Amino acid sequence: MRKELKILNSQGEALDTIIEGNEASDEIVIFVHGFGTDKGEGTHLFAQIADALRGYLLSVRFDQSGCGKSEGSELEYSINKSAQDLKSVIEFVRAKYPSKTINILAHSMGTVITTLLNPNGVNKIIFTGITSLELSNSADRLEQRILSRGGVVDKEGVTVYPRTSGKVQRLGKAFWAELEGVNIKDRLAELANKSNIIVFKPLSDQIVGNGAEFDEYKDIKGLKYVEVPGDHSFSNTVDRQNLIEQIREYLLR
Repeated sequence: MRKELKILNSQGEALDTIIEGNEASDEIVIFVHGFGTDKGEGTHLFAQIADALRGYLLSVRFDQSGCGKSEGSELEYSINKSAQDLKSVIEFVRAKYPSKTINILAHSMGTVITTLLNPNGVNKIIFTGITSLELSNSADRLEQRILSRGGVVDKEGVTVYPRTSGKVQRLGKAFWAELEGVNIKDRLAELANKSNIIVFKPLSDQIVGNGAEFDEYKDIKGLKYVEVPGDHSFSNTVDRQNLIEQIREYLLR
């Protein structure tokens, strides 16, 4: 089955959502996309994972507010606002499918969004394309990337970010303030204490890097850290298929 619908967030904005897969399954997985993308996730990573899971469980993919086809201002995008979007989607899923077990699959900044929300009652959580636990490191790398593409960084005004897709993204000051003022390590430790978390860290991540700071994930009790071949978006066909197989095995175990 496949349904396209709108889920309202706490501000009354409509989040464009797709629910698809095996409605008879006891399991449901909510996808949380990264920064500047949508429910397909970059090079269609989420769309392909959802397609691979179609016969096994139910998938929920949504555009965060200000992204994709959802309502909301791009300039108001922030990780905390997106975390509240995720909360609204989880509440919708619980109301519509009260007997199903909820799982989450998050990529890149979606992992931060999920960690900040720190939701209760989620069984399995899968993180791919993880950021540094020190978000100021991610902010520095993003600033350098924007400037290298001829963009403008104004942390007190409007940042202009030319994306590789040809789109020009505009960011407000709330986005930068959150990146530089949030420590997610303690939150992630709390989340790992109540949900089963597995991290798939691509070994050739050209976006967030591959430095020693990622070893901090290995210190978090209850979190499983797995290094896998691939770049940030697992753009290589073999790498992506390997990731999808591991995700499917983990969710269906």
